[in-house]
Amino acid sequence: MKKINKIILGVLLLALVSIVGCSSQTEPTQKVIAKYEGGEVTEAEFNTFLSVMSYFDPSIQEYLEQLDKEQEKELKTQILKMYIGEKYLFEQAEVDPSIEEKAKTNFEIVKEKKIQESGSKEKYNELLNNLKITESDLISYMNRYYTIENYFVEKEYSENREEFTVATVSQILVAINSDRNEEEAKKLAEEVLAKLKAGEDFGKLAKEYSDDPGSKDNGGIYRDARVAFWVPEFKEAVLALPLNEISGLVKTDYGYHIIKVIDRKILRIDELSDQDRALAYNSGFGKFIVEKLPNIISEINL
Repeated sequence: MKKINKIILGVLLLALVSIVGCSSQTEPTQKVIAKYEGGEVTEAEFNTFLSVMSYFDPSIQEYLEQLDKEQEKELKTQILKMYIGEKYLFEQAEVDPSIEEKAKTNFEIVKEKKIQESGSKEKYNELLNNLKITESDLISYMNRYYTIENYFVEKEYSENREEFTVATVSQILVAINSDRNEEEAKKLAEEVLAKLKAGEDFGKLAKEYSDDPGSKDNGGIYRDARVAFWVPEFKEAVLALPLNEISGLVKTDYGYHIIKVIDRKILRIDELSDQDRALAYNSGFGKFIVEKLPNIISEINL
């Protein structure tokens, strides 16, 4: 069940479905509602796209009903721009049979969940009929999403490989807080550092002195943690510090850290988690929408 939910969540990322609506459809037409570099979008295909979104999240229609016509139009304009961006990027991409197969496989998982939610295969088919979409529409959408996701993952990985570093570290945090000002924290941290340099056990000192609740009881250890998620000062120290050497004092907004890096490696691209891929996609697609898409779209007429 968790795997199914992750797949659905990944698919929904592309459309930001938490803010888009799908109105009651009239018969779709071939009216062109947008033009962009190398292509156009018809009313019919955009309606299909919105129906696909509604398939993955039925609450879309309920959300739409809370909006007035002006708000609805504004939201549809924004999602149309995103759809144009998606379509444009997909048209530039090379066909990858492995991604097509992934889309088909994951769709079957999503489909099974939807049948269970519907109560029967007949009710499921009724859902598709009401939305005026086919399973082919849904698979095509998933293929498009995974293709674009893969593009941005590879781009982000090649340009910022260091961001995919994982490390196992030991740390002692002497916090600056209401009970200890900066001067007092620094003095205590220096005392702890002196004990470490004198050969005292890092883990024991972490349990005694560290103010980090996430690692204190574990001897100060974080295992296989993504370096990119840490504050800049801590991250830079972890990336620069030779293995198994003890750092000097590293100052952050939290206080003073003493760090020892036990292991550090850059993940292979096939080791990236769903979260890694989603973050790479969100970053890359977000930049594309802001920096490049306005120059690609030539006309919108909703």
